[in-house]
Amino acid sequence: MARVIFFVLLLLSLLAAAGLAGLLGGSDGRGEPERLTNQLRPDAIRLVALDQLPPEVPVAEPAIEVEPTEVSAPAPQPSPPIVAVPVEPAPDPVESVAVPRACIRFIELTDELSEELAAMAQDLEASVTLADDATLRPTSYWVHVPPLAGRREAERKVQEIRSQGVRDLFILQEEGPFQYAISLGLFKTESSAKLHLRRLEARGVTGGTITARGNMVHRLEVRGPVDVLATLASDSAARFEDLEREPCER
Repeated sequence: MARVIFFVLLLLSLLAAAGLAGLLGGSDGRGEPERLTNQLRPDAIRLVALDQLPPEVPVAEPAIEVEPTEVSAPAPQPSPPIVAVPVEPAPDPVESVAVPRACIRFIELTDELSEELAAMAQDLEASVTLADDATLRPTSYWVHVPPLAGRREAERKVQEIRSQGVRDLFILQEEGPFQYAISLGLFKTESSAKLHLRRLEARGVTGGTITARGNMVHRLEVRGPVDVLATLASDSAARFEDLEREPCER
């Protein structure tokens, strides 16, 4: 029995080896030597010149399809928040109230007093307006020959007048507007001065004239805001005694 099993196994092994070697039939069972012989066939090789070679056909590369890439738009930036700024209402226009103006007129002022009052008014308010009217108040009347060109001319004129019988005269030597004038007399009234001049002319004296001499009297008119003038009136009355005022003319 054991021998039978052995021979069966041996037979099966031989059949398997024959099938693997292609001994059991079939056209596709050619071995490796036959394939090598078919590949090396010298009678199938033909020499061809270079100019007789067929043109090379370029091998088209497969087209590569590129899928379109979606470009995402930038995300919109949020707008800055709008801050409501409270608007203050415009103030109501203030109606300008015209300040009433007034006038003060100071009279019988000397040169010095007029200058001091004008300075006081301008210190209180620069917008005040001043009007100074100065007049000469004569205290005497002077008969004289007006100033000559120089001392020599004045002495020559004096000799001429003395030759006509006039002895009461002299030359003014002090520097000023009347230097080298010839004084012929000083009188308290204008009528007396005119009478003396006529007598000199009757003697042949020529070139004589009359000039009133005295003090300048000022009349200062101040116009401005009523409160400023009220202050000026009280301050000036306290500073200067016997200060006179009169109503202003319209």
